[in-house]
Amino acid sequence: MLHREAEKELFPACKKLGVGNIVYSPLAHGVLSGKYKSIDGATEGRLAHWQPENNFLTEGNLAKVENLNTLAAEYGMTSAQLALRWCLRRPEVAAVIVGASTPKQLDENCAAGNIELTGEQLQSIEAVIAAA
Repeated sequence: MLHREAEKELFPACKKLGVGNIVYSPLAHGVLSGKYKSIDGATEGRLAHWQPENNFLTEGNLAKVENLNTLAAEYGMTSAQLALRWCLRRPEVAAVIVGASTPKQLDENCAAGNIELTGEQLQSIEAVIAAA
């Protein structure tokens, strides 16, 4: 959601060749899970030891995540489920690589595979992602 370069050339090539794609870090190192409330908030988890050049934990992205959190709650799912389902909506995506620290997180992540997003929901999500 926060880094969409693959959609420009890689995904069309995968579609043309009939090859699946596996999405790495679909939760943007935890940023899309909603666990970080500020750019200074990465005191635990993957981002606590991440290099400063990490481009996911920015004020702009955190604002998007806050709006995505609101949508996820409206849709009856967690922020992580929304992000994972959004990735899995693409026919070029065969799987997503997720990390879970607890069995609860693993169950939550797996449940994203059973969620469907409507066209209206996808439009709302895209509007949030595209916002500056």
